[in-house]
Amino acid sequence: MFFLNYEEKRLDSRLQAGIILKNAFDAEDSVLKEQLIQQWAAIDLTVKNRVKNLLLKRLKSRVHEAWHTSSQVIAEIASIEIPMNGWPDLINHFLKNITMVENPTSSKQAMIETLAYVCQKVFP
Repeated sequence: MFFLNYEEKRLDSRLQAGIILKNAFDAEDSVLKEQLIQQWAAIDLTVKNRVKNLLLKRLKSRVHEAWHTSSQVIAEIASIEIPMNGWPDLINHFLKNITMVENPTSSKQAMIETLAYVCQKVFP
């Protein structure tokens, strides 16, 4: 289901899967964008939480391209959920992980990058 998350798979395939996933949440056309929002809203909460948790987990990857792609997908989902008061713990998740001394620098960079993407998407 979530090819981006499989470290043993080829990186280019994983990144392509991430781009496809990102594009499943965004569209230039406002009618299509609204349809995508409604489709996401209709998905079972357990499935949505699993997707979000896998994306957040990928931010701890040491492979820049993997967490960079996850950052973009997270921002797309956040742009749907935050205006509807969804994903209330997202920003606190970033802040907690950025300030944890034991987290590697790459993980902190991923959190900061993702937070920037989220801000750009939610507050353009």
